[in-house]
Amino acid sequence: MTNTDYWEPQEGRGSLRAEERHRLALELHDTVGQALALANLQLVRMQQKLREPLNADTRSWFQRTVDALLAEIALAIHSVEAEIFTLR
Repeated sequence: MTNTDYWEPQEGRGSLRAEERHRLALELHDTVGQALALANLQLVRMQQKLREPLNADTRSWFQRTVDALLAEIALAIHSVEAEIFTLR
């Protein structure tokens, strides 16, 4: 038994866990889900652009897009790591 076991009724623990799972699901949806959806849309666009000749403007767009995607993915990874840390 932990110290919190004395303060929480047994029947209330299930609802607390359900609330935490719900909060975590929302957080993951808002961060990881949106970052992956954005990455997917941008990658599809990039795939279409690769069928065209690459001029200087297109190369510049590719670089900006890749940089933005990497930043979004890093932010999503950080959010997941933060959530995992709170679950320990």
